[in-house]
Amino acid sequence: LREGRPFDFTFQPILQYGPAVELKRYPTFSALLDDFYEQKEAQERVKQRGQDFIRSVTQARNRTAKKIANQETDLARSVDREKLRQFGDIITTNFYAMSKGQTRLRAQNYYDPDCAEVDIPLDSLLTPQQNEAGYRSSSAILRSLHLACPLLIMYGTSDDNVHPANALQYVSTLQSAGILCDMFVFPNMNHSINGCNARSVVFAKMLQFFDNKLKK
Repeated sequence: LREGRPFDFTFQPILQYGPAVELKRYPTFSALLDDFYEQKEAQERVKQRGQDFIRSVTQARNRTAKKIANQETDLARSVDREKLRQFGDIITTNFYAMSKGQTRLRAQNYYDPDCAEVDIPLDSLLTPQQNEAGYRSSSAILRSLHLACPLLIMYGTSDDNVHPANALQYVSTLQSAGILCDMFVFPNMNHSINGCNARSVVFAKMLQFFDNKLKK
C-alpha cells in the first residue's frame, strides 16, 4: 500500500520500495488479487465520478458564462437604443427635407435642452421612411410594448452604465401601456450591484420572482 491505496503486489515480500510503502499480507494469493483489484476498481469509480463532476461543473460554468456574455452584449446595445428612438423621431419630423440617397441628416435635436444640431447617419440605399423605421426598431422602449411575460427590473441608483433615468423611462413606458412589471432599486449601487451583501439580495429576488411569476 502507498498512502493507504493499493500500489503493487507480488507473491514474495516487496523490498525495493523501502519505507515508502506498507506491506499487507494475505492468506492466499487469490485473496490478494481479489482485494487488490476490488480496491483498484473502487478507486477508478471514485476518480471517474470526480471527473464527471468536474466536467458537469465546467459545462455549467461555460453555459453560464456564455449567457452572461450574451446578456452583457444585449445590455451594451440597449444603452444606445433610446438615442436611436430619438433619432427616429427627428427623422420623422424632417421627412420634408430628406430624399433617398442621403448619407447623413443634420437637424435640430429637440430632445436636447438647447436644441443643438445633431448629425444622424443614414443608409443611402433606403428611403427616409425606411431609415426612420430602422432606428425605431432598435429602440428598447418601443420593443417593451410587445412584452408577453412577467418582467423584473433591478438597478442601482449610482449606475454609470445604464443611467437610472433610462430605467425609470422604460418603466414609465410600460405603465403607460398598462403593462405591469416588478422593480427593485439598490441605493448607491453601481451597474454590477455588488457589495454590502447586495449580490445575495439580487439572487434571492431573482429566485423569488421565478417562483412567484415564472415557475409552472
